[in-house]
Amino acid sequence: MNLGSDLAVALSRLRDAAQDRMVDTMEVTRLAGQTVTDPASGEVTAATEVVYCGPGRLQTFNPHESARETGGSMRVPQRFSVHFPVGSFTPRIGDMLTVLDSPHDPALAGNRYRIASVMNKTAATAIRCFVDLISTGGES
Repeated sequence: MNLGSDLAVALSRLRDAAQDRMVDTMEVTRLAGQTVTDPASGEVTAATEVVYCGPGRLQTFNPHESARETGGSMRVPQRFSVHFPVGSFTPRIGDMLTVLDSPHDPALAGNRYRIASVMNKTAATAIRCFVDLISTGGES
């Protein structure tokens, strides 16, 4: 028995199975370090770059909420977990995630999240990140 090769074969199968469950299409953007000025309005915004566009899976099995009072009103940020294929990209804290399509829950399309932490581990079947909900598809 060769434990190393047995683990590699099993891990490959488990990663394939995990990716089969990543049915949503997600885009991850990151600040690109420069600003862009709209010539018509003069508005200056931070430039971003797409660092990933492809399959993902949003999880809410153990959501984490924390109430914060901001500007006289209560805000309750919600934390979720998102999974990406192993090796697809290297997520960073602060990256922005947008759900482009979700065949099993169309209401998720357009939702935006900020990556709050990246969970690394040996023999992972997916890249897992905690994300905070920024806005839903109907919000701007």
